[in-house]
Amino acid sequence: MRRLFTLIILLSLLSFTPVLAEEPASPMAETSLEADLFNDAELRERYANEIRAISHYLSSFKTFSSRFVQVGENGQRGKGEVWIQRPGKARWEYRTPAPVMLLIRDNKLTYYDYLLEEVTYADVPDTPLNILLYSSEDPLKNATIHGIEATRNSIRIVLSAETDNEDWKNAMLILSFDRNPMQLKRAIQFDPANKALTLDFINPTLNQPLPDKRFIFIDPRKNKPYPTSR
Repeated sequence: MRRLFTLIILLSLLSFTPVLAEEPASPMAETSLEADLFNDAELRERYANEIRAISHYLSSFKTFSSRFVQVGENGQRGKGEVWIQRPGKARWEYRTPAPVMLLIRDNKLTYYDYLLEEVTYADVPDTPLNILLYSSEDPLKNATIHGIEATRNSIRIVLSAETDNEDWKNAMLILSFDRNPMQLKRAIQFDPANKALTLDFINPTLNQPLPDKRFIFIDPRKNKPYPTSR
């Protein structure tokens, strides 16, 4: 049962599909964003400075490290640390509700359960959160912007990413930033039932050197270590 729960958490994090319900409360409505007033082109013109700031932040780092708190729709919480090294490498270490590791490298996903001592391999799905895995001079160029909310101290943006996979074309992602200084604080994704999964990033750091071995899977069953902090 515990393994099923942790797999659901991780697959929810990485495998969101479009909102398909006929009349759901939209992500924009739930967060009071202005998607019902402006289309992508109008939002890009109206919020040009905010979009420029987000694009600059998302294109400015080679590595991203942070503690995180994950909250599901039912209130279940997970905590841990994440390390990202562009292009295409990431490691998520969950400490609660169970110690598990999720490793992404070369478009392959490795999932390891430290207590059950079991490993699972899969392909990396194409989700909006991949915007964090790959650098680009203009990371929002091929995204569709559905809503923006800006204050003096924060920016929130709702977007969907361009993809060749029909199942992913309407998958929504909300990113929240502090402005002074610019910092990613929250990411929210929505599942097919329009349920939200929230990731809060705690004191993220950019461009901190990370050892490549952090993104190589070494089977812990040989010496059975508990996941270590950075």
